[in-house]
Amino acid sequence: VPFILRCGKALNERKAEVRLQFTDVPGDIFDSQCRRNELVAIYAKMMSKKPGVFFSPEETELDLTYHSRYR
Repeated sequence: VPFILRCGKALNERKAEVRLQFTDVPGDIFDSQCRRNELVAIYAKMMSKKPGVFFSPEETELDLTYHSRYR
C-alpha cells in the first residue's frame, strides 16, 4: 500500500495526524463533483481543569466521530 508521510518543523500549525486517502471509486455517479474519501482519525486524551473555581485536574477525551457530528 503506497503512502506519503509529511512532517516538518516551523509549520503554521502544531499537529500530528494520520490521513488515509482511498482510491477513486469506479463508475462515478456524481460527475466528478466529489473528492476522494479520507479516513482521518482524531482521538486525544488530555488533562484539563474541571469547570469551576477550584483547580482540579481531570482526564478528558476528544473523540470526533461521524455519529457525533451529524446528530
